Amino acid sequence: MLVYYVLFGLMALLAWPLCYRRPSSAKSTVYVTVIFLYLFALASLRYNIGSDYFTYYNIYMQIAAIPPGQLFAVDLGEYLGAYIEMGYVLFNRYFALLGAGPQMFYAGASVFCLLPAAFIIRRYSPNIPLSVWLYVALFCFSSTMDFVRQNMGLAVALWGYPFLRRGGWGNVLKFMGFVAAGMTFHMTVGILLFLAPLRQLPFRRWVAGAYLLVTVPVFLFSRELLLWFLEDLLPALNFSLRFSRYADSIYMNPMRIDMAALPLLILILLLVLRKPLQARYPETDVHIHLAVWSVIFWLFAAHHMILARFYIHTVVFAVLAAPMALELYRPDPALAGEKRRLQALAEQGDREAEAALPEVREQLAVERSIYAWFLAGCAVLSFLYFLYGALSGMEMRGHEGMYICFPYESIIPWLNQLP
Repeated sequence: MLVYYVLFGLMALLAWPLCYRRPSSAKSTVYVTVIFLYLFALASLRYNIGSDYFTYYNIYMQIAAIPPGQLFAVDLGEYLGAYIEMGYVLFNRYFALLGAGPQMFYAGASVFCLLPAAFIIRRYSPNIPLSVWLYVALFCFSSTMDFVRQNMGLAVALWGYPFLRRGGWGNVLKFMGFVAAGMTFHMTVGILLFLAPLRQLPFRRWVAGAYLLVTVPVFLFSRELLLWFLEDLLPALNFSLRFSRYADSIYMNPMRIDMAALPLLILILLLVLRKPLQARYPETDVHIHLAVWSVIFWLFAAHHMILARFYIHTVVFAVLAAPMALELYRPDPALAGEKRRLQALAEQGDREAEAALPEVREQLAVERSIYAWFLAGCAVLSFLYFLYGALSGMEMRGHEGMYICFPYESIIPWLNQLP
């Protein structure tokens, strides 16, 4: 776990000089670059991390073994023993043609997943250090080392986030085009095709009521509905090779409902602050919709872990939504400017400015204190959530926790000697 403690320490130590003290675009870019290079190193040098590490290792070797020019002549479903989307197959094939080994392929997949996340945080987050912190604490990074194909599909969709953010049916359709492209890596990202139109639906009380009215009965009968979906509907649609094997597998087992706590708190925060958020961020309602679905998907995953793969496609947007709420409490820049103006006048002997200065100083100090406490509270709470999820949970091949990524194991022997 030391590599993760170092990661959180690095995020905290660099935040002040690069992002909070005299912030600039260049310094923010340096911050994101340094942290994501660290994440890239962890992901690229990993070994035996995640439930499907060896599965994807073997799939890569199988795809690499297909003779040149025969890729499209092979029945890949039968050859690989599972349906694998063509985008993912071609990505594997590209690295195989370069002569890369499986570990180099994992490095390429890491870049593929991390780059769009770094882009949207750097470009659109109102509080970059907190977004990066949450990207790790909410296990978005960890999931890239477990749900590889799902996160590659999500990565393609994330490049379309600027269109989703802008709103309007034309932009929503453009975002859906990115989602469709992402489905060539994993079909589950297609859930965003159904959620994207919610960008045009204001979040009202009747919408919340509709969510509740539909979710409760589906939740109560989720097992029956899921088995019907896997065993009856999908085979009827000729998807039996891909999905029917899940019906009596470990994927029908429950996950931990307690891990819904932080996504639920973020949802509550967005709902409580909806009106002031809307005044500053027009994309607020779509983030509320996505936060609702994050909670819904995790509640359903608490019954059947197979549904956790949908959760990763929505919770990643919380790394932008939570900082939006925090920024409502950032000290007013105009107040800092007023303080500087009054100080300059007071130094010139202006008695009125000298008399007004203490009140402005006090107000600014109070606002800064409130903001600092909120920021520290978010960081500490999310870090404790990370520790709780990382140090307990499922176990597989000597690893445990969310996405079975802890403790960290590497291809570099001395890293495995760390506590």
